[in-house]
Amino acid sequence: MKRMLSILVMAALAGTVLVTPAAATTSRIPIHCDETRITDWTGGREWVDENFVYHIRGQQADYLDVGSPYCAGINHATVSVNLDLLTGEGVVIAFAHRELAAFDGGWTSKLVAHFTPGGEFIWVGEVVGSGFGELSGYHYRSIVSETTPDSTIEDGFAFLPGT
Repeated sequence: MKRMLSILVMAALAGTVLVTPAAATTSRIPIHCDETRITDWTGGREWVDENFVYHIRGQQADYLDVGSPYCAGINHATVSVNLDLLTGEGVVIAFAHRELAAFDGGWTSKLVAHFTPGGEFIWVGEVVGSGFGELSGYHYRSIVSETTPDSTIEDGFAFLPGT
């Protein structure tokens, strides 16, 4: 009797393990956008220090994002930069408020990027964001590459709430 009970329990467990993956749904949505700056940089301040490091703090510009519904819209960016003018190395940190065209809401996010002297892109970085409005509870993560001083490419994923 114990042996029969053991076999039934093992069969039930095996059935659960096999059925669960088949019933699973995706928790991430791939996104891709091409971004083009549509306003001049304004505000903030900029200077070059005694070590030939170019600094920018708090400059703002707007970008038009075209592509996937989870990234297409208007991106209001605020940027800070430290760029070593002798080596071409440095860091870009940007905060964004992206209003999406397909949703009543969008993303608040932070980008951390590094200049790539001699590389394919001007800088490459990662952005993480949290949804607001209709996307409240969503999150996203993308790789962003600056192709020209006025445009970037973004590839990543939006994550459903609770994931």
